[in-house]
Amino acid sequence: MSLQISGHLYRKPRRHSTFKRTHVVLIAGKLLIFRSSLRKRNGVEVPHIHQNLETSIDLQDCYIYSGLMAESDLLYANQTFDSNHPGHHALPRVYLSSDAYTSSDEDAAITFVIWQPLKKNLFRAREHGVKGQTKQKIKQVSTLGVHGRTIVFKARSRVEKDRWVLSIASEINRLQEDQPEDVRIVT
Repeated sequence: MSLQISGHLYRKPRRHSTFKRTHVVLIAGKLLIFRSSLRKRNGVEVPHIHQNLETSIDLQDCYIYSGLMAESDLLYANQTFDSNHPGHHALPRVYLSSDAYTSSDEDAAITFVIWQPLKKNLFRAREHGVKGQTKQKIKQVSTLGVHGRTIVFKARSRVEKDRWVLSIASEINRLQEDQPEDVRIVT
């Protein structure tokens, strides 16, 4: 049984781009990302009633990480200083949606990253047939140790981020459990 959740997240599709508000739906091993707003060239928002599917992420070979590990993907250090709280670096954020939610969580606490491998290699695997026959089959597997595609997401709060990370991680685990075991080490 797969989890289905949806909501608004802020997404940075490439390492050196800015965060944009998107509507994200997690369903059946995929993360569907819809564009939340349309803007003119001068930045003015165009009122609309539809949402375009911007991209779909297949979670089959993905990894997810968050917290301090995701801090390096933000590419900037939160250097704002609050004189009322000298040890605390983040200033409160106000989200002007229907609920006017405010949050003062650190950037690393509300960020998570989905990593996709870019390269796949061919792997020769032996399969045992029904009558004891062995067949050679070529399968595509993810290459380890190479750079992949990182998609950085920000939630409004730490609780919301934890809900997304747990849901996506359990969906990735479900997809891995449904796959047959490819490589077996026999000693």
